[in-house]
Amino acid sequence: GETKRQLHERFGEHRRSIQNHHQLIKPTPVSTHFNQPGHSIDHLLLTPLELIHSKRDSVRKAREAHLINKAMTLEPLGINRRDEQN
Repeated sequence: GETKRQLHERFGEHRRSIQNHHQLIKPTPVSTHFNQPGHSIDHLLLTPLELIHSKRDSVRKAREAHLINKAMTLEPLGINRRDEQN
C-alpha cells in the first residue's frame, strides 16, 4: 500500500495490527491474512517497490492503483480491498 509517511512507521502499524489482531475493533486485511492458519508475523516481509518524489497524493495513489492492477492483488485474487482507480 501507499503511504506519504515514513515507511518504518507504516510497516510498524502493520506489525502491531498483526500482533493485536484479536483486540482490534476492525481488523485490517493484513492482520486478518497473517492470523490465518499456516501464517505468522514471521512471514511478514517488507519489499519497497517505488519511491515517489511528488508531493501530490493523486500521483502516489495512481501509482499504487497501477501496481495493484499489474500484480493482480485486488480481492478476490489478493489482499487489496479497494481499487484506487475508482
